[in-house]
Amino acid sequence: MKKIENMKPGYIDLKQLSDYTSISRPQVYNLIKQKKIPHIKLGAKYVFKISDIDEYMDKNRQV
Repeated sequence: MKKIENMKPGYIDLKQLSDYTSISRPQVYNLIKQKKIPHIKLGAKYVFKISDIDEYMDKNRQV
């Protein structure tokens, strides 16, 4: 994964999140809009804490 310039370790951007989770970018935007996925908005950009995303994925895992 390519890091965003000046990105704090442990955080990823929307494109990286899409790659990390295999969730399409439009679907990520839908999850953000519905306030279902943990995120931070920095100006016009969204940033995601990897540990929060891992927790979100674990909670939403279906067996």
